[in-house]
Amino acid sequence: VTDSQIRSAVRLVEGGEPAAQVARDLGMSRATFYRRSRALTD
Repeated sequence: VTDSQIRSAVRLVEGGEPAAQVARDLGMSRATFYRRSRALTD
């Protein structure tokens, strides 16, 4: 999964999509999604 895909997914979550569903669509766990998104915003 690319950084660009993570950024797009973060926008979906900020827009109200459930994080678990967005992470599943990317093929990763919610924890991994949060870890990757946090790494991009630090």
